[in-house]
Amino acid sequence: MPKKLQERQHFSEILEYLKKAFPSPVSNPVMDGYFVHTLFRFLDRVDDLKSAAPVLGRGLPGSYRQVLEEGFPEEMRSVEEVTAELVDFCRGMPVWGHPNSQVNVIPPATISSITAVMAAALLNPNIIWDEYAARFAEAEIQAVAMPTWWATTPGGQGGCSPSAARAPFSTASNWGSKNICKGGA
Repeated sequence: MPKKLQERQHFSEILEYLKKAFPSPVSNPVMDGYFVHTLFRFLDRVDDLKSAAPVLGRGLPGSYRQVLEEGFPEEMRSVEEVTAELVDFCRGMPVWGHPNSQVNVIPPATISSITAVMAAALLNPNIIWDEYAARFAEAEIQAVAMPTWWATTPGGQGGCSPSAARAPFSTASNWGSKNICKGGA
């Protein structure tokens, strides 16, 4: 904790300080604005690293041994300090979606997919359980079933490719390949 919190304080004062590190669980325009400002500031700093090269700034020399020797920090850092450090972690990273890059064949994340990841991180840390996120479970079933639909309906004519019928994407896609190939739902 910061030195100013190491002095004897009432727990409610410490709690108020710590709450600034988390998004507000109730409507709080001030904290919501702080959260959005922090995201914007991070994106601005990362944008400053972008160039014609498909790499974010210049890489920093890494030393795994030094990191191990540093240990765990003694004091809590501010959100601003952590955000700046996150930007430093991005230095030297390849930018997959850069027009001069061919790092991998994986396409860059869409704005909608980034928003969905943020929704999961903010609203539901246990998104894998449909009791907490039934609508997200429905979206997952739809997303998993899409490759089966594409594989089993060449040209959208309802045909069935033999490889799709045995493709084990998941339970949803297996269900989809069996039922679509039969012509039923």
